[in-house]
Amino acid sequence: MIYHLFDEREIFSEFEGGAISRWAANVLRHQPDTHIVCSKADDSWGFTPERIHVAPRLSRYMNYRARRFYPVWLNRFLLGRLYGKDLPAFRPGDVVWVHGQPAIAAALLPRIKAAKAKLVLHLHGSAFLTHAAGLLKYVARGADLLVFCSQFLEREAKGRFPHLERTTVLYNGADGRLFHPHPDGTRTGPPIEILFASRLVPEKGAHVLLEAMRLLAHQQAPVHAVICGAAFFGGSAPTPYVHSLQQDVPANVTFVGYEHGQTLAERFRASDLFCLPATYEDPFPLVTLEAMASGLPVVASATGGIPEAFRAGGGKLIAPNDARLLADTLLHLAQDPSQRRLLAEEARRSFEQSFSWATIEARYSTLLEAL
Repeated sequence: MIYHLFDEREIFSEFEGGAISRWAANVLRHQPDTHIVCSKADDSWGFTPERIHVAPRLSRYMNYRARRFYPVWLNRFLLGRLYGKDLPAFRPGDVVWVHGQPAIAAALLPRIKAAKAKLVLHLHGSAFLTHAAGLLKYVARGADLLVFCSQFLEREAKGRFPHLERTTVLYNGADGRLFHPHPDGTRTGPPIEILFASRLVPEKGAHVLLEAMRLLAHQQAPVHAVICGAAFFGGSAPTPYVHSLQQDVPANVTFVGYEHGQTLAERFRASDLFCLPATYEDPFPLVTLEAMASGLPVVASATGGIPEAFRAGGGKLIAPNDARLLADTLLHLAQDPSQRRLLAEEARRSFEQSFSWATIEARYSTLLEAL
């Protein structure tokens, strides 16, 4: 049996869940011997109830973790107490695949090894390097495999811990049946529709796009931006940052809130360009892959793992935190339909070759067989 354990915040839900939920739903859909273990779930991904194991006490770990950083032994104690009897009994040959939280892997490592099961830690972000470095070092000594969502993230970890072994990269993907180009080809405007679809947090850079759109409004450029998203995921309350974005919005920008599934896919198909002006080292965002699958040219920051998605073209990568450069890049593409078509073709071709969920699932299966 293979158990995929989510971190304490992740909900297995198409509406309320995040990147880990989407990864698991798409990669594991056709893996009947796989169970999802999480603090909360619903049936929106279509998994049968017997494949979802809810461990409600896991969510309490957020309350402990918010107070202070705990050493390895105390993390093990707290998580062991919180899980209690929530977890299934591991057996020889089982694989326990922990997503995103070294503390959970550290807490369960002795139990997994005692059961002669295998441990995989799958890291989707870089927060562990500053907030859980000791835990990662502890887990790395006993884990059977460390999986990173990008080469950038793997390099970051090995830069901190040069002697890390048994590591690999498993990229994110996108659903090409849901996200696909408009049947009539790319739109031609005017105005040229620019889409931002991500979490509304400072590191994703919605404020940079807003400033660029103000500059373009002063130039009376024929462009319009749609900002789609919420502070976390579906149902999350607005934060002070979200409120600040929604004050003094230029006339060429529209906020549409959080969207997902078919509605989000149609939003992509109604757009001409996709923009993700991330202000941090974004490890490997799924949303840029969904844009590529939709045949959209992408303008994104050349940070983190983002450039790895565009090695075969499909996007314009620029320096972060530069609203003027972003405005100029968007305007150039808005005025050059042939360049947009070329980038759109490159994006879709690259997606089909490297980032479909079928491709990622095949890579995942190969990793399992090698354990």
